[in-house]
Amino acid sequence: MNRIKSSKFGYFNLIIFLIFLSILFKVDYRYINELNCCGDDFDYYSHALTIAVDKDFDYSNQLTPNDTSFFIDEKIAPLGFFGTGMLSAPFLFLGDLLDKVLGQQPISNKVILYSLSSIFYLLLSISLIHSGLNKLKINENIYILFLFISGSGLAFYAFERYSMTHVYELFSISLIFYSVVNINILKDRKKHYFLLAFALFAGISVRYTNYFLFILPYIFEKIYFKNNKKFKSFSSSYFIAFLSFFSLLFYFINVQIYGKFIVNPLNIYYADSYRVTNYLNEINNVIDFFTINIQILFKILFAQEFGIFWFSPIIFIGFITSISFLKNKELNYLTRILIMIVFLYNFGIVAVWSSTASSYGFRYLFSLIPISLIIFYSSEKNTLLNIMKKYLIVFSLFGLISIIFFESSTLTELSTTTVINTFGKEDLYSNPTYLSGVVGSLFDVSAYAKIFASSFLFLLFYAISKSLINLKPIIENLDFNISVSQKQKMIETLDLYDDVNLVQVLIILLFIFMFSYIVTSKKKI
Repeated sequence: MNRIKSSKFGYFNLIIFLIFLSILFKVDYRYINELNCCGDDFDYYSHALTIAVDKDFDYSNQLTPNDTSFFIDEKIAPLGFFGTGMLSAPFLFLGDLLDKVLGQQPISNKVILYSLSSIFYLLLSISLIHSGLNKLKINENIYILFLFISGSGLAFYAFERYSMTHVYELFSISLIFYSVVNINILKDRKKHYFLLAFALFAGISVRYTNYFLFILPYIFEKIYFKNNKKFKSFSSSYFIAFLSFFSLLFYFINVQIYGKFIVNPLNIYYADSYRVTNYLNEINNVIDFFTINIQILFKILFAQEFGIFWFSPIIFIGFITSISFLKNKELNYLTRILIMIVFLYNFGIVAVWSSTASSYGFRYLFSLIPISLIIFYSSEKNTLLNIMKKYLIVFSLFGLISIIFFESSTLTELSTTTVINTFGKEDLYSNPTYLSGVVGSLFDVSAYAKIFASSFLFLLFYAISKSLINLKPIIENLDFNISVSQKQKMIETLDLYDDVNLVQVLIILLFIFMFSYIVTSKKKI
């Protein structure tokens, strides 16, 4: 009887999680024929396209010198780094094969499959952290891990704006943690030395500014294996050999793409060097340095515009934990300082940028999500930790809600004209009142209509019902607080969905089902 009840409860969880992901999963930028030039999304897609389809690093058939791109000595390349494209290329390759098998379609299968890569790496990352924590005898519910990670902003870059770096940063750091744990508890470590070297290679390839990745093995090892006198992660000839191999591979790919070896990201993003100059010009002395940066820190923590206290709670707790670690005598002095450096380094990038970076959340801080999670679970269990966990649950849920409601109404849209952002700078794609905008959108009926219309759940409903009912006249006659432009956009969305074939619906449905099943059944990858 108990087994039957447990089984029914499991099926119920699966259905609820499946419905939730189907709402979270946005289709309006997935069911398209091609990603258009130019911008970050297209840069990473171009890397995946040239690797998976062209099988070279010649971007002349994706870009022209007139596009926003890297161009020197007749060598043209995307401005975005190649790691995201490298990791997602297998998915695009499968999609391209499917396009060749099924023939020319209005909707590209290679884009659909490419868009699923971010969700795969999100699930894989959660599984790696979950497995690593279990081996450390920290038995956390996988739902909670999903909530803490996804509810701090990453769900947006997995389920909606899929062609960005942030989920892939999560993956590389999760793999570093998983490898370090196994290196320290297993006797046969060769595979995990290889995985650690690959994780460092992948992480720096995804974003050249992530120099701090190379100190994470030391930090993770010293936090969880305090009694180990020998630093195992970097002390093996196997690791040195594997890292040397990946270093040569990084050099080779780098030269192939840019025509020369480039390490400094400003040599690629040359147009953004002015941000560093502007930041430094505002600092005249030591007092200015501390005054300006304390103000910036307060805004990062508590601002309406994606302040991490509200929208990225695990980063907030990670930062608080890193401060508390400064007093932790069980950790050596170097470890405590390095943890703080990791946080301040990433906060410094935001300070220089003086913006949230034109999308959802303080996305340049999202590499701190897995780090924050890992150090949080290293904390000694006490009353304060329990309070922190309750805060994390509540505000991670709010974070997921804010992702769902992002750009669902005028209150939660980013500006398309220059406005004064949280940092007092003129900026495009900003919303200094986002917190109150989310709260206001909760009472806006049209916001729910837009959320539903752009979700996979609606596409599935439409695909099943379109042979029985024509929804377009119904939408045209809607009169509950929906503007003419919103109605028109919804009708255009339906026109787009008409081009989607059954195979393309089933691909997404199968993928979401597998994701839901693995999480709800607590299966390991």
